[in-house]
Amino acid sequence: MTAATVPAIYASALIDHAEELGQAEAILAAVAEVGAILAANPELIQGVEGSELSREQSKSLLRSIFTGRIPQALLDFLTLLVDRDRFTHVRAICAEALTQYTQRQGIVEVTVVSAAALTEATQSKLEATVARLMNQQGSPRQPRYTYTLDPAIIGGLQIRYGDTLVDASLQRLLTDINHLIRHLPLKGMQIENDGTREIRR
Repeated sequence: MTAATVPAIYASALIDHAEELGQAEAILAAVAEVGAILAANPELIQGVEGSELSREQSKSLLRSIFTGRIPQALLDFLTLLVDRDRFTHVRAICAEALTQYTQRQGIVEVTVVSAAALTEATQSKLEATVARLMNQQGSPRQPRYTYTLDPAIIGGLQIRYGDTLVDASLQRLLTDINHLIRHLPLKGMQIENDGTREIRR
């Protein structure tokens, strides 16, 4: 098993088990919580995987942190990762599990990035446009939107869903213009007295 396939395989197994228990929604919500805790405290992974601790000590550490905070099935899964020397992949497994679960539900995550907050009217128009694009692409999934701000794009929008990126940002436009100018042929170009440039044919 390659490192790239570990998160996918373990994530799929976790979701299957959660669905068999009839606890998929609760367990996947807890997966998101565990992922956030580990992202904010990466030393926990190092502590669990540290050579100073035995496997039993590592599992005891996890139980002391998560008992009563997450479903028992998920806690058992975390200790299983310790037993199989896969805990270093835990954050990737959590992220992959959330992705796979939304896919199984027929949901596609749509991320919209703008330089300033969008009005409700603008969001409604945008969502209608994205739905139309997805229908044209034959996608049967339901979009779920996340709106984020990034002043670096200057203006316009970036929309990402699945493998699709629609970049209508002012930053992208300026980059394209700059690229075009930098690659214009210099031959035949003359600087006039007023500082403007003119192409002589």
